[in-house]
Amino acid sequence: PMRIAGVEPAFVEQNPDFAAQFNVGADRNNANYIYNASDLVTLAGRRYSKKRNLIAQAVKSYSWKTEPLSVQNVNECLSIIPESHFNKDGAAIKSAVANFGEGLLRGIIIRIDNKPAAFSMFSQQTSDTVVIHFEHAKYSYKGLHQIVNQEAAKIIALEGYTYINREEDMGDPGIRQAKESYYPDHLAESLVITLK
Repeated sequence: PMRIAGVEPAFVEQNPDFAAQFNVGADRNNANYIYNASDLVTLAGRRYSKKRNLIAQAVKSYSWKTEPLSVQNVNECLSIIPESHFNKDGAAIKSAVANFGEGLLRGIIIRIDNKPAAFSMFSQQTSDTVVIHFEHAKYSYKGLHQIVNQEAAKIIALEGYTYINREEDMGDPGIRQAKESYYPDHLAESLVITLK
């Protein structure tokens, strides 16, 4: 039977006649992780001690520079992504890079020794929420994943946004563990509907 995943609950509520033709169930793999931006900036409290320790180790090991993504530097993002990741979201990232100057995407790139080492690409979702679409860091720099996460959050919070949507985990256990380790404020529910 026809099956549609990633359906927002509001769609089902607003289209009851259509929804009545389907069995409706939870779709945990497509639920979005919503964080308080201030939590990702401060990393305060015991639960974030591992993140703070990794950043502290990075501070002792190397220095970095954060700059805004632009049409001049966005192509450098492609050199940061491991080849293994191109199988998952390579086409989407290449499209985002190719069309960067035409849409609402913004972001940051982090340089170490003047070479691109990490990036985050995001856009406004609602008046109080920014969604992070892509975020990658070179694995050779310990703590860099935590740094790019925090650096992006700083910019987003400074712009006055309350929440950061870091999207879904797609059922991948490693991605789920990583997203849960940042303690989301809540999950934005997603549904799967199957034709009766």
